[in-house]
Amino acid sequence: MNLSKLQVEMVLITSNRQFNQLNLKRLILAIICVVIFAPTIALAQKITEYGKPDELKGVTKIFVSLVYGGSVELKDRDRIIKEIEQGKKKYKIPNLEVVDRAEDAEVILIYSEEVEGEVYGATTTNSGNVAHTTVRQRDRWTGKGIVVKPLADGNQRLIMDSTSSQVSFLQNAPATSFGKAFMKAYVKANADTYKKKE
Repeated sequence: MNLSKLQVEMVLITSNRQFNQLNLKRLILAIICVVIFAPTIALAQKITEYGKPDELKGVTKIFVSLVYGGSVELKDRDRIIKEIEQGKKKYKIPNLEVVDRAEDAEVILIYSEEVEGEVYGATTTNSGNVAHTTVRQRDRWTGKGIVVKPLADGNQRLIMDSTSSQVSFLQNAPATSFGKAFMKAYVKANADTYKKKE
């Protein structure tokens, strides 16, 4: 009987360690979120007006910017630009240009991304009087993109936003999804000008 009490105590100690590790992960995630969203909040304070995606009509110069922190990388900017270039070919859009400086752009695409672990399943096995639970975790990448129009007074007008997540390599990267969402809105706003390539 003492042996099973010892086994139960060992399981409880193990469970407490796993619980403490999970709380530590949550604390680290909270700190990361503050670091990631602080620049986004500062950016949001510059937004003083709200517009609509149809304001993309006639836009010819865009700039793609990243909010560093979290898991955003330069390749995310490349993914967004790749989607824009593919959309230009698909819809025969000759005069949409990705510029190298924000000052030269009519609208700015701003993208940020974070990765967090999530629990998505648990398996419990019994061995005598002891139950052992194994928790499965995976990473979720969540991307947030906004499109703003700079105003003369230094503030910004929000034109559109987009959020997407990825948990599997079979899904589009969130940056790719933001590029697709921008092109969809751009083509819709300019529907009378551009037609899909046959």
